[in-house]
Parts: sequence; structure tokens; C-alpha cells
Amino acid sequence: MDQSDPCISTAQAFGSVAQRYTDKYFELSDYQPQLNRFLSGLKREQTEVLDLACGPGNVSAYLLQQRPKLRILGLDLAPEMIEIARQKVPDAVFEVGDCRELIGLGRCFDAAVFSFGLSYLSDEDAKRRLRALHAQLRPEGLLYLSSITGDPAQSGSAEVNGHRLHTHYRSAEDVLARIRDVGFHLQFSEIIPSPANASLPTQDLVLIAKR
Repeated sequence: MDQSDPCISTAQAFGSVAQRYTDKYFELSDYQPQLNRFLSGLKREQTEVLDLACGPGNVSAYLLQQRPKLRILGLDLAPEMIEIARQKVPDAVFEVGDCRELIGLGRCFDAAVFSFGLSYLSDEDAKRRLRALHAQLRPEGLLYLSSITGDPAQSGSAEVNGHRLHTHYRSAEDVLARIRDVGFHLQFSEIIPSPANASLPTQDLVLIAKR
């Protein structure tokens, strides 16, 4: 992989702490009300879900607990995360893949979840990713997206086990505008505090939008 690509470097940073991340964040109690709202918006025949930047499969695990018949494909650039996801969520399919490149999947989905991955994409990659995501959803397809919010001036990188982790802070208004700009129709948004055990307290944006 291209070591000079900030997105890949960030994935390697997360991969180097994959088990620690799983132990800390696998439970999703803070986000269950919003995920339940997302699920309630899915028609019973809408069963194919794409989980982008899926990490250890925590969102997929919760969705399947509530709707066991969902068919979920999870993608993440960190092989270590995918290995854990496969172990913890055997009823979903997980593959190593770049969330910026979806055309090669050769299929469309009824819904997608993109949990905090946007916070680690540059502005250009974020635009490309959201456009591709809109194109991969079927008409009326639902998107659940969560993102940390903050002052863009705080954006930067930090070293994690020899890898650079790049974080991009955006205001909630900025993220919502990006969602609308690519053609999504916003249905719900909410700002909630980050989990109590988060390494850095933030305000998190959670939204649901329709293609």
C-alpha cells in the first residue's frame, strides 16, 4: 500500500490498535437510539446494507441483533479490523477495501452506514466518497452517518505506533451541506456528546438521509 497516502496511513494506525479499539468501543449504547431510527426507516424488503469503514464490525453487529435477516457487507482498509469483525460478526461479510473506491463492487445497496469514517478523509476524498456512496444506493436508499465535529483549525495528524493518524474536524453545518450537495435528502440529524470513555471528548453529529 502507498505509505504516502494519508488515508492508508490512518488505516494502518487504526489497525495497529485494532484490539484495543474493539475492547473500548465495540458496545454502541450511546448510538442505539439513532441506529434504531435508521432501522425503522428501512422497509422490510430493504435488506442489503453496506457498512463503510466498518472497523471491528460493531455497527454491523448491532444491526444484525435487531434485524437478523439483513445482508451486510463491511469494508475497511485495516486488515486487522476485518479479521476481528469476521470473528465477532460471522453472519456478515467483511472485506478489506478502500471506502473511497466503490465502483469495483459491481452492486447497489438498499442502505449504508458510515460511522465516523468521514472524520478521517480529506475534503477531496470526502467529496469523492460521498458522491460514490450516493451512486451505490438504490432509489430511496437510506444513509446513516456519524462524524465528530469541531473547529477545522484543530485538524491534523498524530503518530500512533509509527503511523500517522490524520483527523479532519468539520462543523455540523459543513457535514450537512456536503450531504445535501451530493444529492441526499436529510431526514434527521442530532448532536450528541461522545461516549464517556472516548480518548478525546467531542460533539458527534449523527444523521439519516435518503437518496
